[in-house]
Amino acid sequence: MINVYLLDDHPILVNTVQFMLSDDKEVNVVGKSNSYTEDTLLELKSLKTNVIVLDISMPHYDSFELVPILKKEFPELKILLYTMHSLNRYLQHFFSLGVDGYLIKSSEIGNLFDAIKSVYNNERYFPDALLKQINVSELQLEENQLQFTSFEEQIIAELKKKQTNKAIAEHLNCSLTKVLSSRQNLLIKTGTTNTNEFLSKIENLR
Repeated sequence: MINVYLLDDHPILVNTVQFMLSDDKEVNVVGKSNSYTEDTLLELKSLKTNVIVLDISMPHYDSFELVPILKKEFPELKILLYTMHSLNRYLQHFFSLGVDGYLIKSSEIGNLFDAIKSVYNNERYFPDALLKQINVSELQLEENQLQFTSFEEQIIAELKKKQTNKAIAEHLNCSLTKVLSSRQNLLIKTGTTNTNEFLSKIENLR
């Protein structure tokens, strides 16, 4: 039996996926949540989770922050991203982080069953079609769907004021490491290479 945990900020989607997975005798949804909290790690451990299915974009903690945490705390846990994002740079980023699978939400539900079973059996699930460069029109659509966490929005506001990393950390009452990590994630999300390019890009998107 494959113990699966669902993490997505859309309750209807989580409930729908749980219902559909209940038809498979090999899969058991042991837990679900609409946001990451301090209790999530405890639940994953106590529920003996084999596979976590999670979205990339979530309001407080997203997968850019969560995947490194999960990889560190649960080396044996299989991570399957179930998302609307098909940007090539996202695929490359999460592939390099060691994510086990990446599935687009518009895929057939049968693909989700296949993806869960594949990652559980130590087979990485990255469909070939997703690993190819998407065309320009798809890229533009995707850029308009960029989402930032509440903390990232605070970082952006500080960057617009041209604050230093140290000043941002002090103002937001967080570690310098968290500021640097968040800034790096912002560049990855937007496909930019420096702060000026990043600020210019989001200004054009808003």
